Amino acid sequence: MVEGVPAYQCPEGHEMAFTDYAGPGYLTGYRCDLCAGHSKHGHCGGGRLRWGCRQCEYDVCFECYPKEGPPEDKFENLDLDLADALASYEQELVQIQDQVEQISPQSGV
Repeated sequence: MVEGVPAYQCPEGHEMAFTDYAGPGYLTGYRCDLCAGHSKHGHCGGGRLRWGCRQCEYDVCFECYPKEGPPEDKFENLDLDLADALASYEQELVQIQDQVEQISPQSGV
């Protein structure tokens, strides 16, 4: 797992991590379990780096699962950031309105 990069999960629910594992069963490369691309045939440039779950021996290439991680995780955090910003803006607006109301009767506006 690369710090700061959200991970995908295998079908069994284990967190997948970047791996270039080349041990038994992977001596000639890996096969993507989603698109069936083979690294030994040049898929994804022929490299061994991919998302993998060693518990399940489940591997997914970067064409199927981008290196940046699942996109929904990025948008989930964005929604929270926007909600926080909106709440802060609304609080400031209420404070300004209160200040205007306090000033208005004195200035005759």
